[in-house]
Amino acid sequence: MNKNRTNRYVSKRASRRQYGRNQNISAYAVKDKLGNVSQLILTGLMLAVICMVYLSQTTKVTSYDYRLNKINKQIDSLAIKKFDLEIEKARLTSITKVTKSKVAANLVDQTEATYITK
Repeated sequence: MNKNRTNRYVSKRASRRQYGRNQNISAYAVKDKLGNVSQLILTGLMLAVICMVYLSQTTKVTSYDYRLNKINKQIDSLAIKKFDLEIEKARLTSITKVTKSKVAANLVDQTEATYITK
């Protein structure tokens, strides 16, 4: 063999940089990047979607509030009707008690009405 021959193997690791233990030896470069305008448009779209979600949630709360007010008004009107019916019941039961009493049975019907004038 020819001893003057000096072919040396040069690894890719040695040619680029020196890497330590447990480190990646390959570097990945991002080929496609978004431009400033594209980033601005995407940010605007995300903000618009967030605003739409917020608005839909607030309108749901408002519609529930209107329903709740309507139901509260119905409850109030039914409570007033209940009170009026309790008064009517008391009046009617008192009339039936009076007509069934012994004192009312002894009363005489009035035939003529007389009026006092000044």
